[in-house]
Amino acid sequence: MRARKQGNIITTYNQLPKTYKNHVNFRSATVEMLEQEGFYDVFTPILQTNEKLGAIYWDAQNSQFTYPIEMMTAQEIEDKANAEAQALLEVDIIDGIEASNQLKTYLKRNLTNNQYKNARILITPVWEALRNGDFDIALELMQNTSVTAPYETMKATIIAKLEEL
Repeated sequence: MRARKQGNIITTYNQLPKTYKNHVNFRSATVEMLEQEGFYDVFTPILQTNEKLGAIYWDAQNSQFTYPIEMMTAQEIEDKANAEAQALLEVDIIDGIEASNQLKTYLKRNLTNNQYKNARILITPVWEALRNGDFDIALELMQNTSVTAPYETMKATIIAKLEEL
C-alpha cells in the first residue's frame, strides 16, 4: 500500500493509478519515481486484541506513512464483540438453513411419500431450530420426540442425519 500527502490530506492507495500526471503505466514506475511524485510506502502495524489503528501520519524519520496503535475504548471493545457475535450468528443461521434444506432433501429421497408426510408433522420444530442455527436444539428435539414403534426407524434415520450435520 502506498500513500500520498497533499496539503493536510493523506490519501492511501491499495492500487496506484494507471496514469499519473504525465506518467503512463504509473503502476510499474520505479520506487524513485513514485517517491519523487510523493507516493511512499505505508507501514501498518500488527494489532493485538483491543488495539486499533490511529490516524495515518507522515513518519519523516523513516520516509514512510505510518498508522499508530491506539487502545480501544470500552465501548469500542463491546461494539466489536457484538459485531463478531452477530457475524457468527448470521453464519450459523445460513448454515442452519442449508442444513434444514439438506435434511428435507435427504428425507424426501429416503422416505416414502406417506412416511414423509407423517415425518413433516414431527420434524417441523426441528426444521425451525435448524433455520435459526440451533443445531443442538434440533437434535435434542428429535431425540425427545415420542413416536410409535413403526416410526422408530424413521426417527433413528432423522437423528443419524442430524448428527452428521
